[in-house]
Amino acid sequence: MAGLKLLHIMGLAALCSANALRAQQPLLTEATGQIPLAGTGDAGAAARPLVDSEAFQARIKSKNLLSRAKDLYGVAELSFDEYNRPTRVIGSQGNLSSVSR
Repeated sequence: MAGLKLLHIMGLAALCSANALRAQQPLLTEATGQIPLAGTGDAGAAARPLVDSEAFQARIKSKNLLSRAKDLYGVAELSFDEYNRPTRVIGSQGNLSSVSR
């Protein structure tokens, strides 16, 4: 009886393992070696310019970062009644408000 139960469990484990392996897909394509961009073909991806790190960093302004942080803190304050502190934890009013922004 114990042997039959063990055989049954082993069979279920083998079926689950095979199904899990079948469902997994590779993250990289073999042709390009990278994850394809959604909604673009090879031509669309190649037509996009690379990001210039220095130019991108030059566009970041501390006053804009501070302004956005204050906005998000204001949203987090919506959860004060429920959590006794400002928070945007998942499921809180602060989170729901920040997701809808």
